[in-house]
Order: sequence, then C-alpha cells, then structure tokens
Amino acid sequence: MKKKFIGANWKMNLLQPELEVLLQELSTNSINEDSIEFVIFPSQIYLADCINRSNLTFGAQDIHSENNGAFTGAVSAEQVKSTGARFVLVGHSERRSVFQENNTLIKNKVNAALNNSLGLVFCCGESLDKREKALEKEFVLSQLEEGVLHLSGQHVAKCIIAYEPIWAIGTGKVANNHQIEGMHNFIRETLINKYGYEIAHAVRIIYGGSCTTDNAKEIFALNNVDGGLIGGASLNFESMNTLLNSF
Repeated sequence: MKKKFIGANWKMNLLQPELEVLLQELSTNSINEDSIEFVIFPSQIYLADCINRSNLTFGAQDIHSENNGAFTGAVSAEQVKSTGARFVLVGHSERRSVFQENNTLIKNKVNAALNNSLGLVFCCGESLDKREKALEKEFVLSQLEEGVLHLSGQHVAKCIIAYEPIWAIGTGKVANNHQIEGMHNFIRETLINKYGYEIAHAVRIIYGGSCTTDNAKEIFALNNVDGGLIGGASLNFESMNTLLNSF
C-alpha cells in the first residue's frame, strides 16, 4: 500500500531562529512512517543546514534545468542532491505565475530532477479564469502532457503530482470537494489511459490549495487524494501536527 504524502512548503518564510524552533518541535513529533511520508521544503539558503540538524526528510523548492554553469543565483538538481535532499518541487504555481516559467522550462526541470534521482513533486493547476470558462481539465491536461507524460512508466510511477488550483493558493479560498475530487479523478484517468492501471495507481496525487486544519481530514478522505502540499499551515507546529494526523 502506497504511503500518503505530506509536503510542508515553507516558501520564503522563517528566519534562522524561527526555523530552528520549528525544526526542533517537528523533530520530536511522532509520525507514522509506515503510512505517511513527510517532507519539508525550506528556503534554499537553509536546506543543507536543515538536513545536517535533523533526521526529517527535506526537499528543494526549485532547481535549475542545468547541472552547472554561469547561472548566478540558481541551484542545480545535482547540487541539491549533494546536500542529502531527497525531493524537489517543480512547476509550483508561484514559479509559473510570478516567475513566468513555461511548460518547456518546467519539462527540462522535471528531467533534471529525475536524472539526478530526486523525488519529483510536479505541480499543476488552473487559474480562476480557466475554471470559470470550464477549461480547467483542458488546461491541466496541457500541463501534464508538456511536463510529465513524456516520461517512461518506470519514472512516472515514482512521481508525485500536486493539484493546486491557482485561485486557491495563499488566498484562503478552497476548491470544494466536488471540484477537488473531480480533478484528482481526471488526473488519475489521464495516467491510466497513458500508462495503464498499475502504474497510474502507483503515482500519488496530492492536493495543494489552502489546506488547513479545518478542512484537511475531509479533503484527504476524498477519492484519489493521496495527501497534501501545505503552505501557510506548515509554518506552525500545532497545525502541522494536526495535519499529519488527518488521515
């Protein structure tokens, strides 16, 4: 039975003293590792230090598509891997919208992550405009086709797909259960059509849109929801602890 996945995306938050306190609290928390995989994605500047200080699992919030070169300020998958990090986020809605990353660049980052044996959390999701025009499935399908569906079955089976409707990221708005389940079912069906039942069901599909202590248990119980990518709620120990016990 595949493990549920909880990712704590700390984004560009926490100063060093705050991070140390939260890490200490999380390190003493009891997590059922047989059923839940918990990964923290701190700011890049803290990544190696977090790994050296804690027995928790960590990942990078982003990578460059090249392994090395004259790319000031960027961090490669190879460098991330060398720190001991095990995962990376690729295609997060903020990278797509704020940093204007297109599907071609994201595909190259996907390849870089897998070529360096990093666990891939591939993010996809529609804007409010696409949702209101009933184009959300068409839009997400294009992100999948141009981002991960070129992968072999062996590679895609190891991926995690995070559905994060852009209009529900950091806004406090949450897709309703029908919308969440509908998109997760659609993603699963897309994978089945491409790779077959066994491989498609090996992929974990998680939800990442303003998931909180109030709604997590209900969301995690939905069909084809294998966990969550948590933003703001992951910055507080009490809320993170509640989320980890929401299955």
